[in-house]
Amino acid sequence: MKKISAKTIYILPNNKNIIASAKLAAQRDKRDIIVIDTKTMLEGYYFTKNRKMNLQSLLRQLKFNNSIEITKAVRDTKVNNIEIKVGDHIALVNGALTEKSRNS
Repeated sequence: MKKISAKTIYILPNNKNIIASAKLAAQRDKRDIIVIDTKTMLEGYYFTKNRKMNLQSLLRQLKFNNSIEITKAVRDTKVNNIEIKVGDHIALVNGALTEKSRNS
């Protein structure tokens, strides 16, 4: 962050491990650093696209913003009683696994 010359910096992490690190970095910096926890990449895009809006308005509008991601599983796991194998197609709604289909 030392290479960023802005006085105000917004960080939009979408990974709970990165969120904690971002908050720690913000506390240690003298500039105005705002960390906004996001659940998905699309939430981050929403903030970026609407960056000229008032931050409080954006945060209020976020509850009306839903994201759906379709991707492939990269490891075997079980989430919400759904057994997933590597290569299965999975659906995430607002960052939460909701469906899967077997890789054929």
